[in-house]
Amino acid sequence: MKDGGNNMLSKEEMIRKDNEYIVRGWGKVGEPMYLVEGKGPMVKDIDGKEYLDCSSGLFSNNAGHCHPKIVQAIKDQAEKLIQPS
Repeated sequence: MKDGGNNMLSKEEMIRKDNEYIVRGWGKVGEPMYLVEGKGPMVKDIDGKEYLDCSSGLFSNNAGHCHPKIVQAIKDQAEKLIQPS
């Protein structure tokens, strides 16, 4: 996650911001994961550790993260109209 510029936030800064700004309606289960990228069924955290993504919504489970055809379709549509409502 970027800090508004080109600098990536450290894991410690992400934890601080998470604790300060995220409202939780339920208890925490373990340490939070700060995911920064995904490709296919895999995601990578801020420390570079990779995981098999078994918790995403149906879309990511079916198509994977960042499928090239889907990414291109999103780019093409964003050049025309982003939110019509």
